[in-house]
Amino acid sequence: MFSSLDKRMKIILQVVILLYVIFSSLFVFLTIKSRSLDMQHQLALQYTGQQHQNAQLFMKWMEELARVVTSNGNVQQAVGGGAYDKSITPLLDGMSASNLYILNLALYGREGSMYASSRLSGFKTYDEVRSIPAYSNFLASGLTSQWLIVDPGSLVYRESDPRRRLIYLEKLDTGDRTIPGLLVMDVELHKMTSFYAFQNPEAYPGAQTVLYTRNRTVVDLGGWTSELPEGVQSRLDRQPLREELHTIEGDDAIFYLRRMYHSDDYVLLMVPGAPILSDLAGLRIILVVGAVAILLLSFLMIRQLSASIFEPLRELYRNMRRHYNK
Repeated sequence: MFSSLDKRMKIILQVVILLYVIFSSLFVFLTIKSRSLDMQHQLALQYTGQQHQNAQLFMKWMEELARVVTSNGNVQQAVGGGAYDKSITPLLDGMSASNLYILNLALYGREGSMYASSRLSGFKTYDEVRSIPAYSNFLASGLTSQWLIVDPGSLVYRESDPRRRLIYLEKLDTGDRTIPGLLVMDVELHKMTSFYAFQNPEAYPGAQTVLYTRNRTVVDLGGWTSELPEGVQSRLDRQPLREELHTIEGDDAIFYLRRMYHSDDYVLLMVPGAPILSDLAGLRIILVVGAVAILLLSFLMIRQLSASIFEPLRELYRNMRRHYNK
């Protein structure tokens, strides 16, 4: 009689403790995992946000340098249809020489007027430039300036280097409301993208930065066309590109799409969750070991508890039987 009751009590207590340990350990693990990933997200968002601000400051600085050229009286007169001005090419060369990040400058104005840095050769006419979608779309838009990531075929000069380039476009007032003039400034791409590089690999191991153009082309920081894992690429292709910042949470990484300053191109920053998940794997092992230890200890305590309850009952029952048999 008492053996059956003893067995049922042990089973019930063991099942209750087992369920309690499993669910409490799972709750603790999921809570810590959620808080850790959320903290990583917040820190990564702040870090990449600071990177983005630094890149914007650089691009604003480049725009101010471009306005030094466009605000020059001789330049305004020349692109407005004035006589050819020999002083403009040295001005453009001086801008390039005084700043390592300005690679080339070109100006297009009325009546086919063209000016460019002396290092350029084989640069295209304004009619040829306006036939290129990157420029025609800008000239037809309501924008006064824009930054673009372009392929070599979309440059205003002949270029054999297959890497993508970063260019700045600005409309010029030529007195012709139908066809504005155009400033094209070729800026060092690597300098702009260097602001997005993760300087501390220990803090963000495996983090990666690439460019994601308006045409959904992936370009690495050196300007070479690149590729993303198929799963990531498909998610990006389905993502509407409208906001200044898009956050995409993957299975093992967080992706931040930040729109470049005055541009329809984006910078894609990938922050893997592997370091956090690796630390959580250690926590998982600790929780499992702790749970097993608690279960073993509880089983021993249940046996002692059972013995303390049922052994006196058994002894009492045996004494009663002996007394009755007398």
